[in-house]
Parts: sequence; C-alpha cells; structure tokens
Amino acid sequence: MLSKTRGSNDIERLTDKWYLVVTEYEKVKAKKSDCFKKVEQICGAYQVQRKDFKKNYLRWVNGGRKREALLPKKTWRLTIHNSA
Repeated sequence: MLSKTRGSNDIERLTDKWYLVVTEYEKVKAKKSDCFKKVEQICGAYQVQRKDFKKNYLRWVNGGRKREALLPKKTWRLTIHNSA
C-alpha cells in the first residue's frame, strides 16, 4: 500500500517509463514530436512491444490520462524455495 507522504513519488517511480511512452505517442499523433514519426520508432527506442504499448495506452486513455492508470495491475510475489 502506498503511504500518503510518499504515494506520489511511488506512483511516478512505477509509471515513469510508460508515462514517457504514452506522452511521446500523443506528440506523434499531433505531429509535434521532435524525435519520432511512427509508433514503431517509439517502441524501438523504449524497448516495448506494440501489444504492450497498445494495452497501456488504452488503460491511460480510459483512466482519464492520469499516471495512476499506468500502475501495474498484478502484484508479483517472490517465491523462495528451500533447497534441501
């Protein structure tokens, strides 16, 4: 759970990469990007799959273009196996 004092920083840390990707895509759509012309170029530069890009972009749009919408949906657990 995110604490109230660090919540904003935690959200930013967890969503930095995808926030950059989707905002850059918005610039490409508006033909205002200095770096990219196509989605393929964005995906290559940020090393993301198109499928993941589309999934996260739609989550961002449907979430009101807020960073919180880009938070991971699954929580992964680290399983430690005893080697005996």
